[in-house]
Amino acid sequence: MKPRPTLVVLALAGVLLGAVAAVVHVRVLNDPGGSSPQSLLPILVVAAALCVVGLTLRRHPTVAWLATVAALTIATVDLASMARASRSSMDAEAWRWLSVALCVGAVFATGAAVAYAADPRRRIGPWVMILGAIAIAAVVGAGAWALARASAVFADPAGTELFPLGTLSLVTRAFLVSVVGFVALGLVGDGRPAARRARRRVAVRFPAPVTARQRAAYVRAWVEAFADELAPGRTRARRAVLSERSRLARDLHAEVVPAVRRALAEAERDGSAERLSTALRDVLLEVDALVQSQHAIQLEIGGLVPALEWLAERAEDRSGVQVTIDVLDGTPAGPRPTRGDTEGGERPPSEVAAAAFRIAGLALENVVRHAPGAHVRIDAIVRRDRVDLGISDDGPGISVEAARAAESAGRRGLVDMDAEAAACGGALAVESAAAGSGTSIRFNWPA
Repeated sequence: MKPRPTLVVLALAGVLLGAVAAVVHVRVLNDPGGSSPQSLLPILVVAAALCVVGLTLRRHPTVAWLATVAALTIATVDLASMARASRSSMDAEAWRWLSVALCVGAVFATGAAVAYAADPRRRIGPWVMILGAIAIAAVVGAGAWALARASAVFADPAGTELFPLGTLSLVTRAFLVSVVGFVALGLVGDGRPAARRARRRVAVRFPAPVTARQRAAYVRAWVEAFADELAPGRTRARRAVLSERSRLARDLHAEVVPAVRRALAEAERDGSAERLSTALRDVLLEVDALVQSQHAIQLEIGGLVPALEWLAERAEDRSGVQVTIDVLDGTPAGPRPTRGDTEGGERPPSEVAAAAFRIAGLALENVVRHAPGAHVRIDAIVRRDRVDLGISDDGPGISVEAARAAESAGRRGLVDMDAEAAACGGALAVESAAAGSGTSIRFNWPA
């Protein structure tokens, strides 16, 4: 993922501000042999935060943003602490430059917090930018007023003014309130997608809680799902194993079991050896297709759209189904990103693309089985923050009663599609108004 230029600039500002704070420690306070280890602790924390920025700048932008804000804030607070401690021992020129450094640091720290909260990826609403502009203007105004009164502050070392730290205390308080407030807004914005995904996951188990016990269970399940979405490493391995087992079972049931049943039926009917070998060959082809669908190279290298094209070609080769694919205008134009850009770029998360791919495969498999001469239309919008996939056919369609009967008989096509959508926080809708009207399946995932 390419880092945002604003984040890079603010990180560099953190480096410069940390260097200024270190120089102040060594030269302004005039400690023998330099600052003591205890007085340099904030500088070491700033350096550690900037190291975190460098390590997480590309892959974990939220951590990089928070580390940048922390580095700028700690360096500015450290300058304010030194201003308070050394106010009576400084000359006018040193005090003036320390005041300038503190005010600049406050503006940069506030700007970093505002930029984090106002980033389009996490912004709660357009009002955040307006509020951020007001906060930055307030800190700039407080800094300008403090610098204008620097001489008066220096002339009153006893601290008998309105603010205990002189006019610089207004700058410190204004930027601290702004930083805390906008970091909180940014964290809320970062957590909203995880909260939505957790809500969709829990809705599969608790579609409509009514009683107090059901609501309590819903809340408990939502909190667990939300914590898992925020810290996926905690249970990711266990969930990945269980999810892969369930997915493999669904695919075996959807693609291999029917071919085995056909071969068994041929054997029970005392069919010819040629027909039996043909049925067994079909089983082998189904297994090969299953392996390819689990590890479709198009999905890994080219992305979701080429993988859908591969599914369409496969369906047309195996039956008389005709498939048309329409990539709508919402899909970004231009060359497809390379594999190294998959995590950033314009691709959706890998688990979302895999779910959409499997849903499309299951839908086409249903058409091949139940409407082998139908025409299928696949329309798709594929973006980093949105996947909208529709698969519609002009076959005989399926009624609600028929869908329930199929589920009771162990045919899990629609159930498995819904499970795939829920696993990645998406939604699935199936429409078939009446027999003969065809079937429409739509998968939607908003980030």
